[in-house]
Amino acid sequence: IIVDNIRVLTSSWDNTLCLTNLTDGSSTLFEGHSDDVYGFHLIGENQVLSWSGDFTLRLWDLDQGLLKPQIDYRLLKALASGSWIDRVLLTDNNKVLCCSFDQKVLFLIDLDNFSASTVLSGHHSDIDGVYLIDGNQALSWSYDTILLWDLKEATSEVYEFFGCSIANLILVNKHQILFCSNSCE
Repeated sequence: IIVDNIRVLTSSWDNTLCLTNLTDGSSTLFEGHSDDVYGFHLIGENQVLSWSGDFTLRLWDLDQGLLKPQIDYRLLKALASGSWIDRVLLTDNNKVLCCSFDQKVLFLIDLDNFSASTVLSGHHSDIDGVYLIDGNQALSWSYDTILLWDLKEATSEVYEFFGCSIANLILVNKHQILFCSNSCE
């Protein structure tokens, strides 16, 4: 991802992030994860939130290194059994929406104090995907259920399609979705 007009940030299976200056070719490695770095998001102009197979989220300052303590995802695993973080989305209120698809739950994590503030549950099967509609609403789906989440209130509207297998879902706009099904009875 291009950070500014002269720097590119990449994540790697060697447990690092790398910030490369395109002008002079210099690079800075951000080391601290102990497993593959699955992804990252830019936050503001010089902060990056990364997540890894080591079950942690880390908030980095691109100019100074590690900025805040890591979020140990293993603590979140006590709330619901499962595995690593599959998807991370940024909300408007300085929180991160995390999804572990096989846990059937979403987690809201507060970036101010790196705590799991809310667990959003309601799916009965593995989560297949999640979209952030705006900074305060999210849409998640599983085998035969779509949930529309109010992230401020931690509530959801449930739409169930019994007998249908939702294969994929596309958010057309904040008022419309399009989904396809493998089968409907």
